[in-house]
Amino acid sequence: MSSIGKITGTVCRLTHNDGIKRLSLFKKETHLLTHLDWRWDEYGYNDETDQIIFSAELSEPYEIAYDTVSNELHLPYIVTHGEYSIATEAHRVYRWNGKYFVDKGVAPLFDLHSDDFHIIIDIQANGNYRYRCWNKGRKIDDKPDLQIENGIRKCWDQDGEVFDYNAFCENFQAKPAGKIYLFYNQGFRYEYHMGDIQGKVVNKLCIYNPQNNLIYEQSYD
Repeated sequence: MSSIGKITGTVCRLTHNDGIKRLSLFKKETHLLTHLDWRWDEYGYNDETDQIIFSAELSEPYEIAYDTVSNELHLPYIVTHGEYSIATEAHRVYRWNGKYFVDKGVAPLFDLHSDDFHIIIDIQANGNYRYRCWNKGRKIDDKPDLQIENGIRKCWDQDGEVFDYNAFCENFQAKPAGKIYLFYNQGFRYEYHMGDIQGKVVNKLCIYNPQNNLIYEQSYD
């Protein structure tokens, strides 16, 4: 009989003489936060009490999941923003090897394949979005043919109107219908759209030239 420690990442197991033995779930000591904040704005501060808040409730978009097929535990990826720890939409993956969970790193937000390119969009340790692209025939271990950092995220509502993501969540108190991840490089704009508009699924990459003309579009299943 055992139970998973929600905070410390340990298992408490009854021994043959009814004692309790603590076993580590992680090879390296890991702090598992049970209360996390998904918003960047004013995180960790209470205006009324003038006190720092060290935790906030874990929001719905950032789920904790265990895959029984791959034996992988997915936890919200935590980054440092100033003095605070922020839960991002990315996940850090730990794989159970029979004794403990082994850190397999941070999973990409999106891993996009087409006949022309292999594109990975992920979150860096500083919380910034990153876009990496390999041309057809290149391997992921190769240096990317294009890498753009400091991407931003926007969203759209049910009618397709685009908003700043945090402003939308703050003003509308609802889930956006879709998200746009934007990256700028030498006047070109790279946009990945994911969500739905009036019931129609949207999952595509768009590239615009400096004249704001659409020069490439790729839809994904």
